Amino acid sequence: MRTKRNTRRSIAVKIIIGLILANALAFIVARNYVQSGREDVVSIETEQSSILRTGWQVLHWSYSLLEYFKPNPEA
Repeated sequence: MRTKRNTRRSIAVKIIIGLILANALAFIVARNYVQSGREDVVSIETEQSSILRTGWQVLHWSYSLLEYFKPNPEA
């Protein structure tokens, strides 16, 4: 039988794997969008920096979520 701690850990592992997959998917989509070959260079540079900033925000969000679900040894 699974204990409550193992079930909680299992859920946390699934969430972490889901976040890693979401980050990988977001990276692939952003990379393909940036490499789509647009003519307006200034617009592309602005979009690239915006996409990069958004990517870092997603990464920060996923680590914050990881910290939220991190097992608390005091509990």
